[in-house]
Amino acid sequence: MHAGWVPREPKPDCLNIAELCNHFCDTQDHKLEMGIIADSTHKDYIDTCDALVKFFGRSQAVDDLQVEDFAKLKRELGKTLGLRSLGNEINRIRIVFEYACDEELIDRPLRFGKQFTRPAKRVLRREKQKKGPMMLEAHEVHQLIRHATPLLRAMIYLAINCGLGNNDCASLSWASFDLDFEGIALPWP
Repeated sequence: MHAGWVPREPKPDCLNIAELCNHFCDTQDHKLEMGIIADSTHKDYIDTCDALVKFFGRSQAVDDLQVEDFAKLKRELGKTLGLRSLGNEINRIRIVFEYACDEELIDRPLRFGKQFTRPAKRVLRREKQKKGPMMLEAHEVHQLIRHATPLLRAMIYLAINCGLGNNDCASLSWASFDLDFEGIALPWP
């Protein structure tokens, strides 16, 4: 009711949001254990399922979801997420419900409507152009290094000298460093 819609009566014999999310998360847990997905992807899926349960409620029947419910969900997500994050979240939500159809947990695929889509690439490009280049001047980098903890300082040096990003730094292990040749060997996908 707080979200602006009246919940429908729960159907005991139908798959509800909580059951769907539990099924989906169990599958993602298994994929994580097998190394098919990364920890960050697993966490994103868990967060998406939590958001679905919070928005729709645990007992909401999946079969009863309508196009207007997804439009309201997108509006609610748009209040807190940027365009790129909104697009990623919409994609993950669609994956959850497509999982339900693929695993025959529901009889028919859900209709999301034309509003529940990722933002267009031209809109994302326009937003990126408005922000301008994300560059740091040398004095700004020096200031970051001066105030950083030793661990963060090492990551900054890896970024500016080796071109490593967040995920690259996170995936480093001692085996990545070749001390004889003074280099780094990353397992590129």
